Amino acid sequence: MKQSILITLLFFLPLFKMTATPNRFQELADELYASGNKEKAFRTYGDAIKADFPEDNNFELYINAGDCAYELNYKQIAFSYYCIAAQKEAPAQQLIKHIKEVYCNGDIDCTGKTTKQIISKHPRTSDSLSYAIADLLYRKARYEDAIPLFKNILEKQPDNIYTKSRLADALLHSNDIDSAKILYQEIIETQPNDIEASLFLGNYYYIIAKEAGAKDADLSTEAQSKAINFYEKSASFLEKVYSSKKSDVVRMKLIDIYTITKNKEKLNGFK
Repeated sequence: MKQSILITLLFFLPLFKMTATPNRFQELADELYASGNKEKAFRTYGDAIKADFPEDNNFELYINAGDCAYELNYKQIAFSYYCIAAQKEAPAQQLIKHIKEVYCNGDIDCTGKTTKQIISKHPRTSDSLSYAIADLLYRKARYEDAIPLFKNILEKQPDNIYTKSRLADALLHSNDIDSAKILYQEIIETQPNDIEASLFLGNYYYIIAKEAGAKDADLSTEAQSKAINFYEKSASFLEKVYSSKKSDVVRMKLIDIYTITKNKEKLNGFK
């Protein structure tokens, strides 16, 4: 009988702990902070942290405590709390949003610097935070700053198509067309119907074909063959794009290509 009771307790105690009453100090601290009573909220967050189970990944407690600390000008304490939140596996986008909006007052440079400091102190957070800050910089059109971060991520995750696509687009916006072309070609090799990569490569070979066909009034047979080959490559990619998105711009390019290459059957299909 005693053994049965012991087994039952050992089984149910962890479940009890998992469903235990939420940290009452945390709830009170959140209410005080929301009402503007930041001094008392800060002290209550301290009580909540003492009452928190170390093994729990209660990242929200530390994010909110960090926000409160910063608004009371306890910047180093705020930074420490954000670091703990990162260690407790806070979603990277959520943590960086708080750092940007509260700790850095919307300043992107400050957000990037602060995030890099967290990564430096806690390298285990590197993968998630690096991507989140790279994505933030990318969305803010800070392509030159985002590129090295995306490159570092790809070194660790060479098959990450999403990161590869982001990096390719950032390189394109930075006028590094050749590097972008290499990445888009790699994407097509594993994702043949990728629309973004197909659009880039279609336009890339269309421009190359135009240049190849415009050098001389009387092209040699070899030069003509080379230009036509580029046009056909362009068409193979642009047709994929058009089948997915009925773009008039893409359709006009296909009409131009099939007019130049004298492919009447294909031409009639796009007129």
